[in-house]
Order: sequence, then structure tokens, then C-alpha cells
Amino acid sequence: MQLQLTILAFDTTGTQDSLSLYHKGIMTSKVLPTGGSQLQSSILIPSLQSLLKEQKLTFQDIHVLATVSGPGSFTGIRIGLATAQGLLIAGKYRPVFPTLLEILAFAARQKNPSAKILSLIDSKRGDYFCQPFDSNLIPVQTATTISEADIHQLAEPFVIVSTHPIPSIPDVIVPTQSVAELLIEFCLEIALKDDTGRYQTMAPFYIRHPEFKKQKRFLS
Repeated sequence: MQLQLTILAFDTTGTQDSLSLYHKGIMTSKVLPTGGSQLQSSILIPSLQSLLKEQKLTFQDIHVLATVSGPGSFTGIRIGLATAQGLLIAGKYRPVFPTLLEILAFAARQKNPSAKILSLIDSKRGDYFCQPFDSNLIPVQTATTISEADIHQLAEPFVIVSTHPIPSIPDVIVPTQSVAELLIEFCLEIALKDDTGRYQTMAPFYIRHPEFKKQKRFLS
């Protein structure tokens, strides 16, 4: 069944945008050039079209559409979700919109299936977005921000996964795959087997809102 699915995934929330296409059991991926929101908005759809065209496909051939709802760049989140919304209006796809924290936890669970996981994303403001998950990828606390010093205090029960290396925490898992590639795997292994609808809601996932206010510290 899954070999017959065609899945299109993209991520615009971080410093390296990526696209991935799953068709006939084969994944094809690209990373996009960096250059700010103006470049993001101008090249995303043409880049998706180009990726599809390489496989002699169009948007009408897609069964599943996946992107990340956040956290990350405010503008990047909006561009990604607006693009997904436009495609969903034009076509009938199964939507998959996990958070980047969930995708990181999924990547860590592939290496440590029974572990509790702490997902971290560098906020670029001197701290990290974070959320803990159990071994079934269920959040055990709401997402918040955390300082690097507090990560050390919480490290003991968790496998820690992050978008970037953290020099003071040598055992952090940093996925080598692009986020779009992880999205494809997440769809195949998790989202398409889920019947709760939890990954189908389109809404931006902000921890720190554009009118930035300091969040409470992470509680153990």
C-alpha cells in the first residue's frame, strides 16, 4: 500500500530549507539555497514543481502533503503553511503537519526505540525550544524554552536530540538527514498509521510569538 503512495514533503522553518518526494518506494530530496524570506517565497513552488517534474509527476499525482508547523523562523513557518494551504485548496491530499520537535524525537527514536527523548531547537536567541517525549513519541510536557545550563540539569533521564551540535553536551544526537527526508519517513512509519487526526491540523506552532515575550523556564 505505502509503495503506491506518492508523498511530497517540505520544510521552511529553519536555516536549511529542504524538499523530498517519495514515489514508487524511492525518495528523492533537495536542499534549497539560503537567502531569506523573499527568496523562500519565490522559489518554493517552482522548486516543488521541478522535483515533481523530474519524476514526470504533477501536484495532481500527490497523495500525501507534509510540512512542519514549527517552531522556527516566523516567516518560514508562514510561508510553509501558506503554501500547503494553497495546495490543499487546489487538490485533495492527506495533510501531515507535525512539529519539528516531533520530527526530531522521531529521528532519535530510530536510534533508541525505548528511550525518553528531549528535543531541542536552537532559538537563535541564546536559548533552546524544547519538549520531552516518551518512547511512543507522546509529549509529556508542553513545549517551552530552556537555557543550556538547564539542559545539563535535565540530561540524565533523556536521550537528547537537536538540530545542531551543542558543544557542552557531547552525546546530543544531530540527525544527518534533511527535515524533509525525516518527514517522509515520519509519514510512512507514524502519521499514516495514526487514526486520531493529531497530525492533520494546520496551525502554526509558535513557542515564542512574534511579539516576543520571555517564556517560563522548563520544569522537570
